[in-house]
Amino acid sequence: MAVSSPLQLSIVIHPVVIFTICDSYERRNEDIDKIHGTLLGKVEKERIEIRNCFIDDNPTASGKKKFNFEEFQRLFDLHQRVYPSEVIVGRFSTGNQIDELALAMQTFFSRVIESSYVAFPIHLLVDTNLTNSHMGIQASVYHRYGVPGNDNGSIFTPIHYSMSYYPEEMSATQLFQSNLAIGGVAPVQNDMQQVIATSTKIDELLDEVIKYVEDVMAGNIPFDSKLGRSLSDAIIAVPQIDQSVFKDMMNNSTQ
Repeated sequence: MAVSSPLQLSIVIHPVVIFTICDSYERRNEDIDKIHGTLLGKVEKERIEIRNCFIDDNPTASGKKKFNFEEFQRLFDLHQRVYPSEVIVGRFSTGNQIDELALAMQTFFSRVIESSYVAFPIHLLVDTNLTNSHMGIQASVYHRYGVPGNDNGSIFTPIHYSMSYYPEEMSATQLFQSNLAIGGVAPVQNDMQQVIATSTKIDELLDEVIKYVEDVMAGNIPFDSKLGRSLSDAIIAVPQIDQSVFKDMMNNSTQ
């Protein structure tokens, strides 16, 4: 990976990574205040896409954390059987700051990751303690500094990231957000409820599109050529199906 500076990196995170970390944190032993683990994903030049993760620190009988390399290797091997294209791209930890264990593990892993997968390993810090009633998410890149052949120290450089959604992830995220404003529990909808909700949303969006087109035709708002091409592409992509055929398809699929 020919990247000379961490500022050249483009970091993309999938929601399932955050959900997995939060779920693992909720399932931890009561005497454990933080969890640590490995980030996995795909690397394409300067773009790092974080798709999955797993926990690899294990508490001992005394409550102290202990890293089991054999257990880590077993989990990584199992993961690659399912997702052979995904590699190790960094580490994650919970809390509002990087602790000594996270630093030690990042240093250990970086010597392996840098030579095999990425030039600048990622560290993802997820504030599951909800400091100031907010779950902060911070992405950093880890790199060592010093003269060639004699590294004198290491540093975490914060870096911008973006969230990316598969269609299934988008649907789940929208469901969670639907009741977020009122602090309620988002119910799981059955198939018919999902069809009704989706159809209602599509109907609302079509109303907005029709209003936009009418306003442009009436000269109330200026024409946007980029938006016009997008609307044209959307219309072309819609399959031409007879109304009676479409009705039969809907009835057969919702029985």
